[in-house]
Amino acid sequence: MFPLCSFLVWLIAKRRLRTAHFWHHKGLWASSACAFCLGAEETTDHLFFQCNFTKQLWAQLGQLLRFKFLCTMWEDMEQLYSLCAGAKGATRITNAAIIMLYYIWLERGKRRTGSAVSSVGSIVVRVFGLLKAVGSKWTNGFYLGQASKL
Repeated sequence: MFPLCSFLVWLIAKRRLRTAHFWHHKGLWASSACAFCLGAEETTDHLFFQCNFTKQLWAQLGQLLRFKFLCTMWEDMEQLYSLCAGAKGATRITNAAIIMLYYIWLERGKRRTGSAVSSVGSIVVRVFGLLKAVGSKWTNGFYLGQASKL
């Protein structure tokens, strides 16, 4: 699963993730509405950081980690990584962010295909559970700061 997380982060960093905004402007989708709030245009920054649904996800994950995620766009996430690099607990925060990005994308896919949707709480529990299971084993993973350099 972690290679998928890494690839997703790379797509986000390179602005190559195919959101509803992309498909709508190509003329392939009728609407560019966000899969979560159904109101705003589904851009990468909106989908992962600005939508009320994903804001709730980041806030609850932050409560569990005792860390406040204040990112409103991808560049904020890259800056967070730069500031945390080398700090105690930074790997855990970075891994949590990568796993959360992946679960947001999975949930978006479920909603787009009409599958059963998950609540904010259940997504955060899965992210936190995976983070605990990974522990210190995933320290040589793909980090946010590397994504924009590739």
